Amino acid sequence: MVLGFAAFLPRTGRCGESRAPTSSAGGYACGRGGLEEARRARTATDRRRGSRVWRMKMRNWGGFAAPPEMPDDLPRAVQLLGNATQRRVSPRVRIELERLVGAAPSNKEQAQQWKGFLQQRVQRRIMRDAEVAQALGDPEKEARRKLLCTNRGAANKYLDCLSLPESNAQLSWVFSRLEIARRNAGFLDERDASHMRALIGMVPQTHAEIVRVRNALSKLALRRKRAEYWPPKLPDTELRTHFTIKFLMQRIRDGGHSTEQGEAILIDRLGALPRNVNVARAWVKKLRFTLYMAQKRRDHQAKQEVDALKRKVRALCRLKRAGLATAEQLKELRRADEELAARGACA
Repeated sequence: MVLGFAAFLPRTGRCGESRAPTSSAGGYACGRGGLEEARRARTATDRRRGSRVWRMKMRNWGGFAAPPEMPDDLPRAVQLLGNATQRRVSPRVRIELERLVGAAPSNKEQAQQWKGFLQQRVQRRIMRDAEVAQALGDPEKEARRKLLCTNRGAANKYLDCLSLPESNAQLSWVFSRLEIARRNAGFLDERDASHMRALIGMVPQTHAEIVRVRNALSKLALRRKRAEYWPPKLPDTELRTHFTIKFLMQRIRDGGHSTEQGEAILIDRLGALPRNVNVARAWVKKLRFTLYMAQKRRDHQAKQEVDALKRKVRALCRLKRAGLATAEQLKELRRADEELAARGACA
């Protein structure tokens, strides 16, 4: 049997090539490796080149192999085996792996198999713990109830039951732990899980929950950023605006803290306190922008008034030269000239 694509296969490659006896059908190699070898190899027959066996890497064919011993600290074992799949095992890591799983993996493929087996155990343990917690009373029951009872879509349900951390550093920490949980099949340390529960109100378990919680937190953070772009209200006078900027700058210099009097003044004039130093800087920029725009409007209005006076003076001068100006118009011309001179402009 001749396979047309065999002529385009490379002679050498990363997976290598070897000759092996083939079956009568020419489909799979059934020689030394038996059925398992046949599953991992593909034979292509060509008239000029003969039969070639192309080995294929099969991921999780029939399940991952278990390590010699089950570790007491599953997360640490998964972390070390993941390290072993990426680089050479150091002596310190080898000693710790021997203590945890009974031996160190001989190669990266074995480390990957052990890690996959332990990750499946971790996932099953998380599901079992979730069932037990649900039977005994889940501490996140209220958040889950809101999540299940709402009529909103799956992507927007989490917007109602999540709480946004106060500081940006806490929000960054939550995002980093969500990424770790997504990579580790939903597993988190007890300390990290309790801290995340205190910050956002729940701990996602499955991959879909982790992704939706992450997207919901991103939306909530963007909403808060847009809401904090301007202060809730602005001071009514420019003098108060200048003093408000002064109090905000003092708060920035003090690392986001103010005296009781300063906080009372800021709440009275802005409607709220800035959440952190970055928000305070943004509000200072906005207040300075309002002062700049007010000055710009005054300059524009003054220019329009000067232009109107100039047009008026030119019209009265034409009447005066023609001898048609009255006494009242001449007095008005003198007043306009004096006003232009006071403003520093000439007709």
